[in-house]
Amino acid sequence: MTISQYGLWAQCTITLQPGSEGKDAALFHMDCASSSFSSGYCDTFNSGNSTRIHNVVWTWGGEFGTQSNLLEFDLTSVIPRGCTVSNAILHLYSEGDPGQYHCGTNSTIHGCRSNDFTLYRVTQPWDEMTVTWANQPSYANNIAGRDFVSAPNQDDPYVAYSIDIKQMVNYWANNPSQNHGVLIKMNDETQIYRSAKFASSDYSDANLRPKLVLAFAGCNSACQNTKIYPNPFTINTTIEVDGYAENDPVLFELYNLLGEKVRTMQSRQSTFQVEKGQLSTGIYIYRVQANNELLGTGKLIIE
Repeated sequence: MTISQYGLWAQCTITLQPGSEGKDAALFHMDCASSSFSSGYCDTFNSGNSTRIHNVVWTWGGEFGTQSNLLEFDLTSVIPRGCTVSNAILHLYSEGDPGQYHCGTNSTIHGCRSNDFTLYRVTQPWDEMTVTWANQPSYANNIAGRDFVSAPNQDDPYVAYSIDIKQMVNYWANNPSQNHGVLIKMNDETQIYRSAKFASSDYSDANLRPKLVLAFAGCNSACQNTKIYPNPFTINTTIEVDGYAENDPVLFELYNLLGEKVRTMQSRQSTFQVEKGQLSTGIYIYRVQANNELLGTGKLIIE
């Protein structure tokens, strides 16, 4: 996770791009009685560890089948108190090169076919390691933006997408218990040889995993009422959380610019100190939260 802050207590952005701890799963729809795939990819097959998010309508061994996908980002303690989501972009990255496969250039089977797909807001919880096409959760499709977002046809299956899901994320912000992620599926699941292929959170290249970039507005004191001084500092610095009732411990986390957590500490005081200790000089990103609520984020500079 990367947290950035722009301006003086004005707006912040948070980037979520989890690795294997991320939550996604492929859903294969194929007759399990098929002689070719009786014990493989079919309606009751779980693929929670798949490295791919492939939206596909295809044939395997002569058998018709489809693949759709579930994807969920954990927004717990991510959205700052008192803020609204001003922007939410979901980035899905291709795990191949454009034009490399079945796009008319090196395939005698077919040329490019329409591969437009839609993200639907899932309305029921699901387990990454047990979900299948047969027991998949329900989804909403009533209100555009809030319940579903369509992605345009790109013809080529290996193209990256950036999809605006702001309305959906704001719905989850206002209804945290309703965040069950999205179902991604092809719009036409009847005509074969259509596909849009992306990397999952289990993909080996961390840069290609699904990424959600959130920007916030309407925060009276930046990404909420947290102050840090001095900043930059050389020996220690003070964290002050305005308006904190001190009912729950404050969790302070510090990340380097690679997104690696380098320091964690807790305090039951609204004002506490952070020591440089063994930390190297440079730029860090801090998060302050309490009771699963994000109270503040920003840059911390050690000189």
